[in-house]
Amino acid sequence: MNKSEFDSKPQLFQCPTCGAGLPVPETATIRCSYCGSSVVVPSELRPEKKEEAFTASSPVVIQFSPAQESGSPETKSRAGLIIGCVVLVVVLSFLITGILAAAGIFATTRTVSEVIESVTTVQSQPSIALPTIIINPTESPEPTPVPASTLMMQFGSEGTGPGQFQDARHIAVDPDGNIYVADYDTGRLQKFDSNGKFLQLINIETNQNNYSFIMDMVVDYAGHLFVVRVPDILSYNTADLSKAQAISGRFAEINFRFLAIDPANQLYAVSEGVQFTDLIKMDSSGSVLWTVQGVIFNLDQRANPSVDDVAVDGLGSSYLVNDIDARIYKFDADGKYLDRFGVKGSAPGQLDRPSRIVVDPEGRLAISDVDGIDFFTSEGEFLEGMPWDYSNGGIRGFAFDMEGYLYVISTNQQVLKFELNF
Repeated sequence: MNKSEFDSKPQLFQCPTCGAGLPVPETATIRCSYCGSSVVVPSELRPEKKEEAFTASSPVVIQFSPAQESGSPETKSRAGLIIGCVVLVVVLSFLITGILAAAGIFATTRTVSEVIESVTTVQSQPSIALPTIIINPTESPEPTPVPASTLMMQFGSEGTGPGQFQDARHIAVDPDGNIYVADYDTGRLQKFDSNGKFLQLINIETNQNNYSFIMDMVVDYAGHLFVVRVPDILSYNTADLSKAQAISGRFAEINFRFLAIDPANQLYAVSEGVQFTDLIKMDSSGSVLWTVQGVIFNLDQRANPSVDDVAVDGLGSSYLVNDIDARIYKFDADGKYLDRFGVKGSAPGQLDRPSRIVVDPEGRLAISDVDGIDFFTSEGEFLEGMPWDYSNGGIRGFAFDMEGYLYVISTNQQVLKFELNF
């Protein structure tokens, strides 16, 4: 409907008082010619609203510029450019999508975008100063070092009474745990039980020169205590210290010095002669089984030929100590030389002035030295060192019991029992 048609039809509305039809005036109010009432013209029928209604109800006309002829060169060029761009965009989209899908990075791209967004958000927020927290690393506590030995028992003092000693240098322990201590030059030999309680004291017999120097002492597994009293070896019964027999030196110029015993109760004695120091193996009655004359001299004439102690292990191998050269010589059960070891020095595993040697129940060689007692394997490999506290005096002699406890007789004239912690 056009505007002329809209205007050709009269517009009426009813009087709200009498219901008479009234024409739409040009003004906002009209007086009813029938009842005389003043009537307000409805807003939608006012003249200015007619234009709005017409405008709202009129159809929207969209005009296009007249199209150029399809065959013109300009039209074809522009259309080809547009189509080419569209095709290129579509191809590139498919290509990029395929590459990203093959690489499996859609999730990564999304994650990176989220990270960038979060970083941007954080940067846009005002910075907050956080308190500085300093954490000192907790230092691991140093492990408490375990001492090489623990003192279990201590008894004795200097004197001439029972349980006292005068220059005691030798100690032995029998299979029952009884302890025997001998002075060097007084001839006093004492027996104590395993708790250090005094049991008995005897004075050994003197030699032909009225001397009673005791050089060494060992106990066997058959109830005999052997004492080296120059020049002989004396045997006593451990039960009551009664004399059993004497193994005399074979010649006047031979003096027994040091003694060891193997599990078969066979004796290994070092004897000093006019020319040589020999190693002699005997049975428990003193019968000689073999002798190695010049035991060190004949091995190496450049070495010092002296021997300062002897020990034997469970296989019958014997070990000789040479103090001056700081060497240990090893021989088999038949007296055949096997090996030697020892480096002079004070570092761990080295020997400075080795003196006494004993084999403990585990087959380790225990060698007393300036700084304590060093332990080696039977092949000469250093195992452990037991430092010595000189407030207890110096080490004179030491022995082991069947359980592996170590007994030391010191220059303080005391017996000290130790438990080894290695």
